[in-house]
Amino acid sequence: MFKTSVFVAGRGRLGAGTITGRVSDDQRGAETKAGVATFFLGTFLGCRLKDSPEKATLEFVQAADGFINEQVQIAERRGRYQVALLATMQDQTAEIRPRSFAQAHIEAADRPAFLDRVRDAGLDPDQPFPKDVSLVRVSGFKMTFESGMVLVGSQEDLRERVDIRPEGASVPGVDINDAIKKHRGR
Repeated sequence: MFKTSVFVAGRGRLGAGTITGRVSDDQRGAETKAGVATFFLGTFLGCRLKDSPEKATLEFVQAADGFINEQVQIAERRGRYQVALLATMQDQTAEIRPRSFAQAHIEAADRPAFLDRVRDAGLDPDQPFPKDVSLVRVSGFKMTFESGMVLVGSQEDLRERVDIRPEGASVPGVDINDAIKKHRGR
């Protein structure tokens, strides 16, 4: 069977009176990352996607960023979580499953708050969605320090040249391992 669908009445975010469903279109091939054929979904079934992949990806990133910047108190953890988010957005995986992301990258003590943030964004932590970063800027990072200084760079720069000091270090902050190319006063 190349194409199939299953529908359930009265479930989902909108509540009773709605119909939600799952659609499979194996004819398109998993390697194409193309998802369900437009004709099959729209014309034949008369349906549309609940959330577009690009919108779901953006909501996931916004939820993760909000969690990282507003709820994680330890700077070293914030840095690790941000690197994991950037890496996930830039890797070659075709989908994101929020709970799997949390298990792989978020410490056990922080997972419930992270998953609550994902739920609050309208995403089911156990439901994978196709990754589409067209609405998400994932090319780099920006760290803002308590003093107001800002550090900007690529994900590669963050991974290779910036060391975030662990919790409990005698002096909090980051170490930048790079040569100074130009220095100017204000």
